[in-house]
Amino acid sequence: MARSKVASNCQHGNPRHATTSNVYQCTYEGYGLDENKNLTTSKQVWKGTIRSCDDGLSGDNDIMKDIVKVVWTNAGGKEARLDPNKFYCSVTSIPM
Repeated sequence: MARSKVASNCQHGNPRHATTSNVYQCTYEGYGLDENKNLTTSKQVWKGTIRSCDDGLSGDNDIMKDIVKVVWTNAGGKEARLDPNKFYCSVTSIPM
């Protein structure tokens, strides 16, 4: 999912079946470890797009989970000991 940027609700992760483009912006409001392994807070913003296979109107919680998983991974999630529940995202869904 993280590589293809296609939500888990698309059959076999195929972007050809995508019907909605979800543009997101997320921030992290918790603590993590920086590159020197010091405890820190990060006000970094992650932006991107993930395609999904829905109408874009339902506010599907699975899409938000997919977005947080992509952002958490890109932010260094496990290594930086980031809490996935501390990511706050705004999403605009656009039918394709």
